[in-house]
Amino acid sequence: MRAASYDRYGPAAEVLTVREVDRPAPAAGEVLVKVACSGVNPTDWKSRSGATPRPIDGFQIPHHDGAGVIEAVGDGVDPARVGQRVWLWLAAAGRRWGTAAELTVVPQDQAVPLPDGASLELGASLGVPAMTAHWCLFADGPIDGKTVLVAGGAGAVGHFAIELAARAGARVVATASTPEKLELARRAGAAHVVSYTDADAAGQIRAAAGQADRVIEVALGANLGLDLAVARPGSTIVCYAAEPTDPALAPGVTASGAR
Repeated sequence: MRAASYDRYGPAAEVLTVREVDRPAPAAGEVLVKVACSGVNPTDWKSRSGATPRPIDGFQIPHHDGAGVIEAVGDGVDPARVGQRVWLWLAAAGRRWGTAAELTVVPQDQAVPLPDGASLELGASLGVPAMTAHWCLFADGPIDGKTVLVAGGAGAVGHFAIELAARAGARVVATASTPEKLELARRAGAAHVVSYTDADAAGQIRAAAGQADRVIEVALGANLGLDLAVARPGSTIVCYAAEPTDPALAPGVTASGAR
């Protein structure tokens, strides 16, 4: 089968090749999926570049997320799953068979049935961003009636966080940097959108929705001051990305009321 792969770390143009590799076979508890769409996330290119290196088993087919149709199943998997449309998550986690290929194999639980009304393109975009957003929102309990601030609401995780929070009954405020990105966040379901580049961003957020019960943060080091300014005692700030800037409290500032 044809697949994109690399056998060493480095820039994409230098290490990625499209070539023929042996067709994988599903082991016990696994499914073989004919890939229709492959989703790429920052974790994929960071691993390939060597920024967050992982062991390479001879070669690595990149991309964790994808969608397609189950073509075969291994022992212990219901044969009725053959022909089922599915979305995939963490396909390349500790395995060489990512989704940037004609076929991939994953444990059966990582091939999730995709409803007929959902496109394969949508399915391939779920995995890392949607599951990250879900965990950030709900790991600390229900959010119905809560005020949720989503930083970077135009990004993939931010977009799903807005949609899921609004669906769960939260009051959603989102930040972004440009009018176009603010409109994306509004269309995702944010009741209020604020440019984080505005000097009075914290005041705008408080005026629109009061203090935040939960903050979903992509850049904690850069945005900690804003987050603390809109948090209340007992607020939860959840960060899902690492960045060069370490979060640091200003002298004399405490975060005893926030977690």
